Amino acid sequence: MSEYEIDKTLVLSTAHIPESEGELLEAAGDDCGVLDHVVYNYAYGWRIWVPLGDESLIGALNEVPYTKKLVKLALSLDCQWLRLDQDGPCHDHLPQHPLSHLEQLAECAENEA
Repeated sequence: MSEYEIDKTLVLSTAHIPESEGELLEAAGDDCGVLDHVVYNYAYGWRIWVPLGDESLIGALNEVPYTKKLVKLALSLDCQWLRLDQDGPCHDHLPQHPLSHLEQLAECAENEA
């Protein structure tokens, strides 16, 4: 066992969640809801805390069902975090959605440049 604390993270593409869920995750932090305690926005996606053994927090993800399934996948892989990243890997065995919210924003920014 290491003397250092190391967080294990599952990294997936934002394409694995629909745009509507991306918008809800993006809004996390604005209204002090339950998602605010588990979702952290960053420039290219979200870091989502995987609440090991806390079913009440997993239940709070009911409004984002695709994200909830990915959190459960991360939990099954013994990860403390799920990172949904614009450049993260896509996996054929997971649902994929057309152009995610962040990819659309990036595409718009490129077009404006």
